[in-house]
Amino acid sequence: MAENPFFAALAMTVLAGLSTGLGGLAVLWFVPTSRTLARSLGFAAGVMLSVSLADLLPDSLAFFGRSMTPAGTGMAAGGLLAAGMALAALMG
Repeated sequence: MAENPFFAALAMTVLAGLSTGLGGLAVLWFVPTSRTLARSLGFAAGVMLSVSLADLLPDSLAFFGRSMTPAGTGMAAGGLLAAGMALAALMG
């Protein structure tokens, strides 16, 4: 049963659904203020950045690692991440 990918996918789907429900309940219990909204959005942005970086960094290290040193690879990956963030900020 643990080796069946269906049950793993089902468990992740149920967990995602429960997380959405908990987020909805949090809205009902707390009074929304601009400070709470700013903290929530900051937390969500940090989670998205860390997930994106953790997902993309190994692929970029493998791709650039063939032609660059490890330090150069890290600087290239960080520079491209910063450029993408700056472009997103300029777009609004």
